[in-house]
Amino acid sequence: MDTMLENGDFKLAENGYPYLSGGKDEIFQRAAIRLTVPLGSFTLDTQLGSKFYTLKNEKEPIAAGMAISLAREALRKLPQVSAEKAVYEAGAEPCVTVTVKYGAETEEIKVKI
Repeated sequence: MDTMLENGDFKLAENGYPYLSGGKDEIFQRAAIRLTVPLGSFTLDTQLGSKFYTLKNEKEPIAAGMAISLAREALRKLPQVSAEKAVYEAGAEPCVTVTVKYGAETEEIKVKI
């Protein structure tokens, strides 16, 4: 069981207490955390996170090619999930949309860079 997060805060259940979840929701949340946190920025586990922040300095074709590798690297400690696809979107607010697979389920996770 894990406490679910929503918009950077705890997701609340109808009774006002933090919403607890397990199963696929918990696994996808763990994947989202690993993808969105910059590698090395979490003091308690400096190996947690991704290097997507490095794409800011790359030209679009290079960044697009690197996105899937960076996603797979970030998820390597979650062997039950895989990054199936990663699409880099350039612009004023660049981001990467990663398609994460867990069993037969997939979820798209958007990471702002």
